[in-house]
Amino acid sequence: MTANETLSTSASDSQSDTPNTSPRSADQTLAVSADGTPRPVAHAMLAAFAASQFALISGFWYGMIGLSKIDWSRFSGHLIAPEASDVTRYLLGYLATSINGFVFGLAYAFLIRPLLPLPSTRLGNFITGQLVGVGMSVVGLLWWTPGNFPDFHPGFFSHGLGMDIIIGTFVWHGAFFLQLTSFLDALGNRPWSVPRVGPAARFGK
Repeated sequence: MTANETLSTSASDSQSDTPNTSPRSADQTLAVSADGTPRPVAHAMLAAFAASQFALISGFWYGMIGLSKIDWSRFSGHLIAPEASDVTRYLLGYLATSINGFVFGLAYAFLIRPLLPLPSTRLGNFITGQLVGVGMSVVGLLWWTPGNFPDFHPGFFSHGLGMDIIIGTFVWHGAFFLQLTSFLDALGNRPWSVPRVGPAARFGK
């Protein structure tokens, strides 16, 4: 065997022993370590957007279950531009509430959910979302609404606004997290989970 043939054979052997680091292989590795898809950020963005829009619309349907409607778009619009026309307040509030829900949906998926110890299964994700929704409802009724709308005289735990608003707030956040966790589960090849680091790592698989 000539020197050139020896070098060619050695190069071929070296290439065959080199791990596959192609972009396709990197995507497959990401899918295993993230949410079951090669695009976990886009996946979470879609879930957050869908959950925000569903929750905003669902507030108009509460008459079907004997509650008053909850229009968070107008609530938020009143804070942003209290002297503007009703249409302007609604549009500004809709935009602000949509952005707020979208950002919080991403924060929940990537920052909050990994810190919570329930298993990353469909049931575990559903329960976790509902528990966070209850916590947000309590904060909203106890602090956010009274602090932002003192002219409405909501009182302690917003009881001055009536039981319809109190119950509806819990229903609204429950609807948001039902959609968020459902989309996070449904769009992945396996139940949603994100890479766990730091103290949360002990809860990972």
